[in-house]
Amino acid sequence: MVAGPILVVDKNPGATSPNGPGRVRSWRLTDSWPLLQLFFLFTNLWAASPALAQTFETLGGFSVDVGNSTFSFVQLGAETPISESFAVEAQLVTSFLTFKSEEQGKTIKAEAPGVAPLIGLKYQLTDASTISVLGGYQIKETHSFGERPAFRNDNGAVLKLEFYSQLTATTELLMLYRYAFAEQSHFGLMSLTREVLRFGSREQFALGLGFEAATSISTDFSQEQAAPLLHLSHRPTNASLQLRIGVSHFASGGRDHMVPHIGLTFRASF
Repeated sequence: MVAGPILVVDKNPGATSPNGPGRVRSWRLTDSWPLLQLFFLFTNLWAASPALAQTFETLGGFSVDVGNSTFSFVQLGAETPISESFAVEAQLVTSFLTFKSEEQGKTIKAEAPGVAPLIGLKYQLTDASTISVLGGYQIKETHSFGERPAFRNDNGAVLKLEFYSQLTATTELLMLYRYAFAEQSHFGLMSLTREVLRFGSREQFALGLGFEAATSISTDFSQEQAAPLLHLSHRPTNASLQLRIGVSHFASGGRDHMVPHIGLTFRASF
């Protein structure tokens, strides 16, 4: 077991530091150990109760705005019904962001690892639609390589809203909004998918087509993405793979580009 957070302190008290002389300069993901313990305690308690029907989900993905930014994430989730209309949700999201900016004619490169345990409620609006409200606390830092300060602490509260609806027997709509208070980061997403083909000896595979649009606005950059998508699912295992190829508008500092966007997402629930 990790004894506690690993901290890095400026060795030279007189040195210039974005955190001030001699202050703690950085964190490691072990800072989030108490939050991780809370997440795993929740999932273990509910998993240990045979009277409750739990659903567990694994979600991962990678996307790139060619030449400007990349984003990868892994999300572990658990859901437990507590009544006919409500369920408790817990999520653990780890992510890694990289991006480029331009300041005074120089290219600034940055990377931002993070982890965020979230917990909240899901409400069954209708037989075919749900809404979820989750909150938590992210442990995140942004490292810059160039003219900016080398380190920025982005630890802070996170709010996440999610709406899902099965519009028809073959059409699904997903809308998501996420706000991180520390870096004043807004993220919104809308995804519409329609199943067009079933195949396999028992029609266990399904092919869907759709469209996804997303936008990110923060103190570091703004980003708008739009892409048609290809969705492949395997019903017996509740697993799916989604591929997106489209365009993105990325702006940060003096950098303002329209570039290709590619994304891949994997999901499995059990």
